[in-house]
Amino acid sequence: MSNNLYALVGQRGSADLRRVRVSHDVQSQLAELFSAYYANFHQGIDEEVTFSRDWKPDDDQILTLPLNEEITALMDTVRAGPLSLTEIDPNDFQNENIRAIAFAADGVDETLYIQYFFAHQRLAQRAMALVLLEGNTFTRLTGPAFSIGSKIDAIIENGLVKFKNFTILKRIFDVFSHYTIASDQEVIAFSQLNMVVAEDINHILSNITQTTRKLVSAVSDSGILHRITTAEIVAAAQSVQVEVSLVDDKILLPRDKAKLKTLLRFLDHGIYQSRLGAFTFMTNSKLRLS
Repeated sequence: MSNNLYALVGQRGSADLRRVRVSHDVQSQLAELFSAYYANFHQGIDEEVTFSRDWKPDDDQILTLPLNEEITALMDTVRAGPLSLTEIDPNDFQNENIRAIAFAADGVDETLYIQYFFAHQRLAQRAMALVLLEGNTFTRLTGPAFSIGSKIDAIIENGLVKFKNFTILKRIFDVFSHYTIASDQEVIAFSQLNMVVAEDINHILSNITQTTRKLVSAVSDSGILHRITTAEIVAAAQSVQVEVSLVDDKILLPRDKAKLKTLLRFLDHGIYQSRLGAFTFMTNSKLRLS
């Protein structure tokens, strides 16, 4: 992998990689730039944490995921070398559906630096893009051009994807299997579990948020409602001052959007009471310590 710049094109799930031809001098400059980005990415990081949908990293942590089929195919393509790839056509650059750029550095085996590609990086797409050529004189940029962003968003190395922001990562790769939200049918199925009854399922579906759908999915996947009794749930809820109403010994899913979200957060282990004071908190994460 010797100082090669690539463009990842097409929709998520596609490992269609194109070579971006640059001069030898630019290759060397890119190597220095991405080496600095790599250092900045790891600056202040003390721990790598396996991603789960209910975990938000602290400032000293980065998240990791194993390589899926799409990313494995991408790495296989990079290993095959740039000469086997189609090149980005500068004359048709504006029509290339670029979703990310990637850089493979010389002497850094099995590592790929990934940067999400924003539309504004297509410089010639702007009505008037100016560049400084010599001295104090600006001239208009008329040919196809793009800029390199100010950081990397992911690193592929050692069989892992390392990242800090899942929202950006899922714009680049199809990683939705790691982050699911409940469909209307799944919300209805959840409301029909033996331990659950909905106060007004139609109203809930009409007002449900993405966060609530995510919580429904998380609670369903955890199996918590199949492992403990309603009495145990009510007792635990009382200990953290969360209201749980019962109808015929079933947990009531309330119509009120805020109350429903609080109930689901509790069932997803997202609310706790401090042992050092009479305070109830919503957790930022559920990283297990033991």
